[in-house]
Amino acid sequence: MWLIAIAAIGPTATAADSPVISIESWSNVTAGEDVTLHFRLPNAAAGEVVAWSVAVGTAVIVRSQSEVRTNANRQPGLSVKFRLPQGEAKAIIPVSVRVTRSGHEVLAKLLWIYPSDPFQRPIPHLPAEPLVLFDPQGTTAARWEGTSLRFRLEKNISALDTLQQGTLVLGEGVSFREFRGLPEVIRRAAMRGLKVLCLAPAAGTLVLSGETTREEGTSVTPGQLINLNLARGDILKRFDKHLDGFDWRGADPAGTGTLQLISRSNQISAEVVADPGGWPWLEADYAGGGRIVVCGFRCIEQWESGPAPRHALWHILAHTVQSADTRGTESQADEPHVQGP
Repeated sequence: MWLIAIAAIGPTATAADSPVISIESWSNVTAGEDVTLHFRLPNAAAGEVVAWSVAVGTAVIVRSQSEVRTNANRQPGLSVKFRLPQGEAKAIIPVSVRVTRSGHEVLAKLLWIYPSDPFQRPIPHLPAEPLVLFDPQGTTAARWEGTSLRFRLEKNISALDTLQQGTLVLGEGVSFREFRGLPEVIRRAAMRGLKVLCLAPAAGTLVLSGETTREEGTSVTPGQLINLNLARGDILKRFDKHLDGFDWRGADPAGTGTLQLISRSNQISAEVVADPGGWPWLEADYAGGGRIVVCGFRCIEQWESGPAPRHALWHILAHTVQSADTRGTESQADEPHVQGP
């Protein structure tokens, strides 16, 4: 991954001196990409010519000039267009875009270049056998076929009920309402100790816990639900502080389909609802090491919206297969090296 810093030429200035306000809130890009960035310059005048340059480390790759223009609301702004170098970086490399305005230098934006295929990087704790993918929509498999991710398709729901090990993934858009027996198959798999990832289910309800009978002399029944966590888009920042978690090139990662918890007697369920204020992330841990992760982020639908959806899925899979006792203790050795300017 490469770090991209966007700044203006000259002595350091405060935002009040020469503000440059980024329009785009996303920050993840790929090598070789054509990048267009837009900025508001409140103190500029229409027609002002602004010189700018792009440098990778200390090597300037672009020098150009652009004219300040006003939008429909008569707000002055600047557009900056450039192409990033080809080739995958082994370090985070600073790339600066510098703008000359009244001798002031203003840091306007940070971008991060990510590899196009995150799955070339091994996923820690992922079992050697391929992921088992149930994907009646076919869209998840189509995306994965162009990556280094190893998986096998399983079209028979009853066969899922016989899995004894590995990781089960439900492709994006599966409806629990259409496949009525699927929620119970998922819960039984987690109770057997399997890891299960549900990618943005379309509709229906998933029962997470039901009535269980505790074995004599034990405090926890095998397969019993022992932990339940909910999260919003900030969980992606917890996985990777540089990863876009709220803006995938103009799209909300979670869309409008989120989760709502329902509790009746001894039963806890998660229902898919059309509510942007709901929970896009749920993880349930079971005694014996099983886990269910329900992820509302549209990683497959937004696959081509920059590198963020693909790298988000890498982290989601890594978190799903990680054992509860090692969660939060990921090795820093997997973190990319940052190269100074």
